[in-house]
Amino acid sequence: MRRPALRILGLADLQAITNRLIQLQLTRYIASGVLSFIVENVSFLFFFYLLGVEVKIANVISIAIALTINFLVNKNYVFKSNLGAKKTKHQFGYYLVLVIINVALSTLAVSTLVHHS
Repeated sequence: MRRPALRILGLADLQAITNRLIQLQLTRYIASGVLSFIVENVSFLFFFYLLGVEVKIANVISIAIALTINFLVNKNYVFKSNLGAKKTKHQFGYYLVLVIINVALSTLAVSTLVHHS
């Protein structure tokens, strides 16, 4: 008996495909987080220790660099977003609010740790 050339995907097949895509996206998301962590810390060390920039300024610069890279990597590589320029600017605006909160809390923590060591 001949098998048909095409097979209709069942629910189990769709779930397997969905699970694989989620795993791949999660792996990319974790990789983008690791990249951001490395960029932030290397740039902080560069500005603070090598260039002698004051700790709070070095921290703000390194976070701004890392989070900008993180936004672009997540948008283009992790989630493969094809939003137009207007929606991307709107999305980046929300992201910027999170960055400001992150910078404020991180700068407070880093300056406290540096001055208490």
